[in-house]
Amino acid sequence: MGAYGDEHEDRSEIASIALKRVREILGSEILPQEILIVGDTPHDIACAKYIGARSLAVTTGGASRSKLADCQPDWLVDDLGEFTFESHRTRHTQGHATILTTNSF
Repeated sequence: MGAYGDEHEDRSEIASIALKRVREILGSEILPQEILIVGDTPHDIACAKYIGARSLAVTTGGASRSKLADCQPDWLVDDLGEFTFESHRTRHTQGHATILTTNSF
């Protein structure tokens, strides 16, 4: 579940659409901090912040590690293998999370 680029030109609005859709599908008021947005650009980190979600930045795209770090993501890794869902769940969501990705990895 999510939202896509053809639904709005502003990535932050796409995140808002996705959050609304997740809430409708699950039938519950999921909290933004229970969401993890995974992406590889500063825009991805900004859209996570826009809806109050956590962000995991991955250096697999064109943005440098330092440029991504400047955007202050919650996590920054060079490879998704460095991040485990268990560490995210334990640290921030007390049992569950919804992961929205902005790119395919």
